[in-house]
Amino acid sequence: MKQVLAILLVILACNTTKAQDFSKVEMKSTKITDNIYMLQGAGGNIGLFVGAEGVFMIDDQYRELGDKIKNAVKEITSQPIKYVFNTHWHFDHAGSNEAFGSAAQIIAHENVRKRLQEDHTITPFGWNVKAMEKSGWPVITFEEGFKMHLNNEEIQMIHGPAAHTDGDAIVYFKNANVLHTGDTFVRYGFPFIDAYSGGSIDGMIAVLEKIMAIANADTVIIPGHGALATESDVAELHMMLKETRNIILTAKNSGRSKEELINSGILSDYAERWNGTFITTELFIQLVFEGLENSK
Repeated sequence: MKQVLAILLVILACNTTKAQDFSKVEMKSTKITDNIYMLQGAGGNIGLFVGAEGVFMIDDQYRELGDKIKNAVKEITSQPIKYVFNTHWHFDHAGSNEAFGSAAQIIAHENVRKRLQEDHTITPFGWNVKAMEKSGWPVITFEEGFKMHLNNEEIQMIHGPAAHTDGDAIVYFKNANVLHTGDTFVRYGFPFIDAYSGGSIDGMIAVLEKIMAIANADTVIIPGHGALATESDVAELHMMLKETRNIILTAKNSGRSKEELINSGILSDYAERWNGTFITTELFIQLVFEGLENSK
C-alpha cells in the first residue's frame, strides 16, 4: 500500500501548480452556440456565456492563468466579464479568482467562500493550498440554488448535495440547453471524490441523477475535465458509480478492511475502462471506502 501511494504521489506531483510551466499553456476555444463557448487550457473546463449585457464565466482554472484567460475572452468578445461562477473551491477551478474579483462579481455556493478563506491540505495528495486573498472570495453565495436572467437567458445554478466536494454546483443555461457540471462529472476515468472536503460517492450518484433529470438527448454537457459530452456519457458514469459503490460497500460490511480491498483486485472488471493516472483504481477504492463510513 505504501509503495502504491508513493508511486501515485510522484505521478500526481505533475498536477500541482509548482510543477507546471504555465508559460506554455495555450487556451483553446470551442464554440457551442452563438454565445456559449468552452475554454480549455490547464485545469478545469471554463464555460463562457457572452452577450450585450456582459460575460458570465464558469470557473477560472489556475492562479497563473488569469491573464491568458482574459486574452482568450477578448478574442471572443469585447464585452466585460461581469460574473465569475465557481463550481467548487479547488485551485484548478477557482485559482484565478483574484484576477477577476476586482471587476467581476464572483458567485458560488456558500461552502466555496468558506473554503477559499482557509488554508487546506488536499489529502491524500499532500497538496497544501493557501487561503485566497479577499479579492478572490465569492461575494454572492447561495445554499440550494440561484437563478439569473442575463442576455435573454435563464441561468440556473444548482447545488449538489455534496458530491465531489461540499460546495459543488452545476450550471444550466435553460434556453440554450447547455449544462456545465464542474467536477461532479469528468471524463478522465474514475472521478476524484474529495471526501476530505465533504464529498462522497453517494453525493456523486445523487448529483448525476439531478443532471440526468435536467438533461435530454440534445443537451450539450461541459464536463469539469475532458471533451464535450452528452446525457448518455453521464449515464455511463452514474451506472459505474452505483455498481462499484455496491461492490465496495458489500465487501466492507462483510468485514474486509480498506487495505485488503485496495490490494484485492475487487474492481478489476472496471480498471481497463476507468483506471487513470490521476485517480487509479486503488485510490478510487480508498476514497469510496472512506466516504462510506456511515453507509449501510
